[in-house]
Amino acid sequence: MGLQLAGRDHGSGLKQTFWLKEGNQHHALYLASVPTKTFPQYTEQVSAWLHPDEKAYYDGLGSSIRKTSYLHGRIAAKMALGREESLPCPSKISIMPGVMGDPVVQEGSLSGQQISIAHTRSVACALTFPPICQMGIDLEDLEPDRSKAMERQASAQECLMIRSLEPTIPYPWHVLWTAKEALAKTLRTGLRCPMNLFEVHSLKPDPAGMVLGTYRHLTPFAFCSWVMAEQVVTMTYPRQCHLCWSTEAPISES
Repeated sequence: MGLQLAGRDHGSGLKQTFWLKEGNQHHALYLASVPTKTFPQYTEQVSAWLHPDEKAYYDGLGSSIRKTSYLHGRIAAKMALGREESLPCPSKISIMPGVMGDPVVQEGSLSGQQISIAHTRSVACALTFPPICQMGIDLEDLEPDRSKAMERQASAQECLMIRSLEPTIPYPWHVLWTAKEALAKTLRTGLRCPMNLFEVHSLKPDPAGMVLGTYRHLTPFAFCSWVMAEQVVTMTYPRQCHLCWSTEAPISES
């Protein structure tokens, strides 16, 4: 799983652009990531990045770990919303939890844009996508000791599938777990449903270096996984669509 997406490194984060093809149409997707090592830099700019409603929520978080996750998630989200240009005023955009806890862009001209946020102890990332799509993203640090915990959450069929995989698919337990989390975010339910609902049906390597997969029960969706630095990232998207990893805008078919 050697795919490394091209992007623009801003020193304190990375912005990447790729495309979702639906029929003859191509929809732009924007992914931004922010390493938590930049937290000291951003703590001095909290008011510049957070909307007053977000700032009030941030100030109420007692744990420094929760503050780090929240702030970096919002910064990654606003970097992604800024697309190819710098966001003029991030503090004017409010991203607040929806009824099910999913992030909802509530302020400004970007209020119709959809967003999915994920973070670990070392990085936060956010994916923005058009409202006609249902998508979600998740990531996990490549920590070997996490594999056993992930395996305990797998079904018997998933365990058989993983053990029969070729070695060309590394970190299979990380792929499996992030695929379930990404699907839960796509559905906006979180992992509140029975785990068997999120069961993975298949995994296969892709020539581009990704892992492609499908779900056993939620068949309208598929997912792709790749390695980003020291994390496995998984994105769930409509199965009828096709992902284009070129950073250049594809030419629409006539």
